[in-house]
Amino acid sequence: MQGELPDGIGNLNLERFVIRENSFTGLIPTKIFNSSTLKSLVLSNNDFFGYLPLTMGLWLPNLKSLVLDNNKLKGIIPSSISIASKLTILSMNSDSLTGVIPDLAFGCKVKGDIPSGIGNLSSLERLSLDSN
Repeated sequence: MQGELPDGIGNLNLERFVIRENSFTGLIPTKIFNSSTLKSLVLSNNDFFGYLPLTMGLWLPNLKSLVLDNNKLKGIIPSSISIASKLTILSMNSDSLTGVIPDLAFGCKVKGDIPSGIGNLSSLERLSLDSN
């Protein structure tokens, strides 16, 4: 599949949204990060570009899995991702995200130390730090 995702995709009451290994391009619609029902968001191995919204973690109370590997994302990993307290899998490998790692966000080409609070993340099951 290819093309851009329509903004309205975020209006769906999905629990899982998985579109890995396609040729989707463009910005990831901001509304997709506003879905309180979403438990798994996997957009890896596409050609999405741009920045992640600074508020991306504010409205994802049930998110358990966020996988954005191998896209063309850039900018910082928003610290708001640490609000998604049920997150167990976070993977953003091989993107061009930079900056200090928020307490819960790992992967990407980031700089700085792994936060000391890593030991307090009792729900985290997978930590991926590939290609840094």
